[in-house]
Amino acid sequence: MVNKNENPFVSLIVNILLPYYILTKGAKYLGEHGPYWALLIALLLPIGYGLYDYFTSKNTNYISIFGVLNTLFTGGFALFQLKGIWFVLKEAAFPLAIGIFVLYTNRTKKPLVKSLLCNDALMDLDGVNVALEEKNNLGKFDELIRSSNLLFAASFFLSALLNFVIAKFIFKPIDIALSNAEKTQILNDQIAEMTAKGYFMIALPLMFFMGYVMFRFTKGLKNLTGLKLDDIFKAK
Repeated sequence: MVNKNENPFVSLIVNILLPYYILTKGAKYLGEHGPYWALLIALLLPIGYGLYDYFTSKNTNYISIFGVLNTLFTGGFALFQLKGIWFVLKEAAFPLAIGIFVLYTNRTKKPLVKSLLCNDALMDLDGVNVALEEKNNLGKFDELIRSSNLLFAASFFLSALLNFVIAKFIFKPIDIALSNAEKTQILNDQIAEMTAKGYFMIALPLMFFMGYVMFRFTKGLKNLTGLKLDDIFKAK
């Protein structure tokens, strides 16, 4: 049975909007230690949502796992009140690690793009394989997969660079003379700003980048098989 796809609007609300408002506005409603509680709640939301999605879909989504780990590291750094440079390095390190992972899969028999797109739930694999064999294009199909996978990896390397640049401007040194609660709230504001700007200034452009990768892949597959999209991809 095909699993229900993740609702992108719910994901946006739980992973971006709610944590942003809790980090920036929640402390005043949560008592004396409001900044700490706001930080914990804002971090637990995406972690809880990621675990819920995993246990309900029963699929291992490695990129989602990296996302949960990224959130855990953010929370750990914040609770230990580490200096801003650690957050800057962390923001760049996680997409860089994903890019390296995607690049590594290009050396295996099943690049990540092939795992994501070429599966029975999404594509009529039997029909595609027959068409590729008839046109003697199996080798060219493998080249298409690997070039698409390289572009997929490049999107994460671009994300790492953009994350580093934006984080460098956001995570400024915090005055050590401030109280712990004040320092936590300032850090919360910085994390919230990074969350929001990271989505709108990085994630959205990368979505268009990935749209190009998908367009290029489907166009190439149509040319190699001679099939229409309706014959390649399964209808829901």
